[in-house]
Amino acid sequence: MSKQLSAIPLHAVVVWALLIAPVSAEVFRWLDPQGQVQFGDRPPPGARQVEPMDIDLGQRINPDVDAAQRVERLRQVAEELERARLERESARAAAAQAVRQAASLCAQYRDRARLLADDGVSWIKGRNPDGSNIYYSAAEVARLRVEAARGVQTYCR
Repeated sequence: MSKQLSAIPLHAVVVWALLIAPVSAEVFRWLDPQGQVQFGDRPPPGARQVEPMDIDLGQRINPDVDAAQRVERLRQVAEELERARLERESARAAAAQAVRQAASLCAQYRDRARLLADDGVSWIKGRNPDGSNIYYSAAEVARLRVEAARGVQTYCR
């Protein structure tokens, strides 16, 4: 577990501890001069139909759940979020690599297509992987042209 990941639950516990304290906030509901319903902790002067609304923010916390369970759940959530972040980063990196590879193949197929574009070429000379010369016939040149065009269509979008 990374140093940063282990710090996340500690911050979450501090925030959680502040939130579990029973808190009551007085909220008011009123109509503004345009007749729109507004809410706030203090109605402005001249507000109409002001109604206090007692909201107990402590209701959001389930008192039946043990504090240790809450801390454990926060730790699990932090780990899940970290795992999801790492997966997103990995997916972005893989997508960027795929784009770079497609761009490289596009350039290779475009170069090949440009070299083979002259219809007057009836044969060409190339190199085998071992470095020896290889000569392509007119039929093989035609096949290489089709292959290059297909590569350009596939990788140059």
